[in-house]
Amino acid sequence: EAMISEIFGAFGELESTTLHKGTGGDSKGYGFVHFKNATEGRRCLEQMDGFVLAGRPLRRFALGLCRPQ
Repeated sequence: EAMISEIFGAFGELESTTLHKGTGGDSKGYGFVHFKNATEGRRCLEQMDGFVLAGRPLRRFALGLCRPQ
């Protein structure tokens, strides 16, 4: 989770990050990042499309704004 905070935090102040893990503690391959500022979140959406994180490419359709600001 520290890696996620570092990477996404470069776009702006984060409200929270959550990495979902299985019962064995291994990553399920998805998580959530909430920005305090919607504009910074949108910029992240635009720039992170295709970025490879832990061997998996992030896709814009998998990224979205959960809470309107």
